[in-house]
Amino acid sequence: MEILTLGNPILRQKSEPVTEVTPELEKTFEEMFDLMIETNGVGLAAPQVGILQRFFVCMADDDVKRVFVNPQIIETSSELGEYEEGCLSIPKLYENIVRPVEVTVQEHNKKGKPVTSKQHMWYVYAFYSMDMTSFNTQLKLALQKIVREGGFTKEEATMIAQRGLQAM
Repeated sequence: MEILTLGNPILRQKSEPVTEVTPELEKTFEEMFDLMIETNGVGLAAPQVGILQRFFVCMADDDVKRVFVNPQIIETSSELGEYEEGCLSIPKLYENIVRPVEVTVQEHNKKGKPVTSKQHMWYVYAFYSMDMTSFNTQLKLALQKIVREGGFTKEEATMIAQRGLQAM
């Protein structure tokens, strides 16, 4: 299992809902945790490892491994907060992103039962990674940073970003 990076077309495809949590899928969760920890990540979405399904794994500062299957954000707080984000699919890029401080998430547990919980804004990033919304945000920020700091055009920045990631 490997993390897909910028330029891989899978990262732009829509993921499908998980229909059943099988023993094989549970093994995939563990493999994703191992890869995430090995690469110093805190969250990893299925599309980032080439699996077009709606789930992600994450582990915050409390070192508790969490799996979110078919999550949906059903409510967001009006309070916003800023958090430094990175994306394992766009290595070495970190930017501050403003997001809701808290979200209410509905997901399914391993037995298929819906579960609703309130989550800190940190989980919002992992959620958006599953649908590659955050990936696209990070790509946009990378291009803006290259243009801003390097004085390049958008087209030149895109070419630089793609070449730079291929060299990593």
